[in-house]
Amino acid sequence: MAGGLTSTTSYFDTTIGVAFFNVAPPSIPGLTSFMVEARNRRHDSPQEREGYIHAALAMLDRLHYPLVTHEWGHTLQAITHPALYLRCLRELSLLWGMLDIGADLLEACDATPVEVTVAEVEHDPQLVRQFQGCLGFRFPDRGAGQTPWENPAVLAWGRKAHTRVPHLLYYMCPEPWAGAMALVCVAFANQGRITGDSPGEELDREVFEALLSPLSERLLAAAAFASRMADDWRPIVTELLAPLGPEFADAIANTVEASMALSGDA
Repeated sequence: MAGGLTSTTSYFDTTIGVAFFNVAPPSIPGLTSFMVEARNRRHDSPQEREGYIHAALAMLDRLHYPLVTHEWGHTLQAITHPALYLRCLRELSLLWGMLDIGADLLEACDATPVEVTVAEVEHDPQLVRQFQGCLGFRFPDRGAGQTPWENPAVLAWGRKAHTRVPHLLYYMCPEPWAGAMALVCVAFANQGRITGDSPGEELDREVFEALLSPLSERLLAAAAFASRMADDWRPIVTELLAPLGPEFADAIANTVEASMALSGDA
């Protein structure tokens, strides 16, 4: 959106519930030099940084009040709409829960960071449910046209992580872009067709048959763990399975349901 007295763009990110403003320097005598000086001093001390933030907000409010009002209207939408609020909360939590899995960890097939993170959370049971669905992995960029799922080291690391922490899916963000189910699919089925830009797309029958056992085992571990934490496992499993398509998702969910019933945890 364009508006205000200078070249300005604004954007409200409904993923994390934050408004962004890109504002060109104002052509107002005195105000321009004041803002430049405040910007240059912002690293001198916490007080100077806070002063610059307040000055920038005041300038934005003075010159672009209609735009600010418009974007904060979106903020109110995110706060008052239950589903959107929960989405923003989870996605913002995920920003703090992304683990960088560097080339050194992939080369050594070292899942220690995952084990340590989970152990730290489970040291305080009150934190466990707060971190449900808030974990994600960031793998090294392999260049244009390539995805992490085409890297054998990523597949081996994924198998290691999910083997060392069988209920890891409980903590994984279920959004398709986060790649939780994609990693499990490519790691345990190792099917070349589960690659590309949309690894969460629906599976064909041959791939599904190869994945049924490993997916069911890991989802069952996550469901059993959720049950021990007095958490409702069904919506967790349903969200994780959604990218696989209704037919296959229902089949796997039914398998998990039956196993949970047999174990007495349903």
